[in-house]
Amino acid sequence: FDLAMKKLEHKSYFKARELLQKVLGRQDTTPDLIARVHMGLADAYFRDGGLLNLAEALSRYTNFLTFYPNDARADYAQYQLGLCYLRQAASPDRDQTQARKALAELTKIEATYPNSEYVAAADKEASKARELLAEHDFRIGNFYFRRKAYTGAVQRLREVLDGYPGYSRKDRLYLILGQSLIGLKKDDEGRLYLEKLVAEFPAS
Repeated sequence: FDLAMKKLEHKSYFKARELLQKVLGRQDTTPDLIARVHMGLADAYFRDGGLLNLAEALSRYTNFLTFYPNDARADYAQYQLGLCYLRQAASPDRDQTQARKALAELTKIEATYPNSEYVAAADKEASKARELLAEHDFRIGNFYFRRKAYTGAVQRLREVLDGYPGYSRKDRLYLILGQSLIGLKKDDEGRLYLEKLVAEFPAS
């Protein structure tokens, strides 16, 4: 097991997995060591990268949480599970199912393990997932706007404001939302968003 961990640290992921499987095959492997081996295998797949390895790592972290929910490493497994989904997330112009799953798993850290050392890191990674989701919805709103489907644009852009208050490109959003409202003859409300743009983003 120690040799496998050294191989893992030196990025010899295949060899690490090979050694870990040998540990599992031994009759004298203790329950605690078996748990450590399963975590090591998940880490070896995760660090190796690539969609197939990430999918395998995701499965193994999920199984670890199922079979060892009270293990001291459960918070780490939960964090890694979220990262697996996030690393499989597509660009904002494509389906964001993986980003949504990442956000759901990463937000479990603080809720389930409030004293975990991974709370801050999970929150940071969750922000990346929120940004992907917000940008995805913004692009849909912008798509409607460019086709003068202002009702759809307003609905989608308001969802971004309400659901992702930390979205980094609110200046664009305020502009298009304001213009869309004016397109719907809601001039006063549209003007409010344009004024927010000027006030909050003078250098935009």
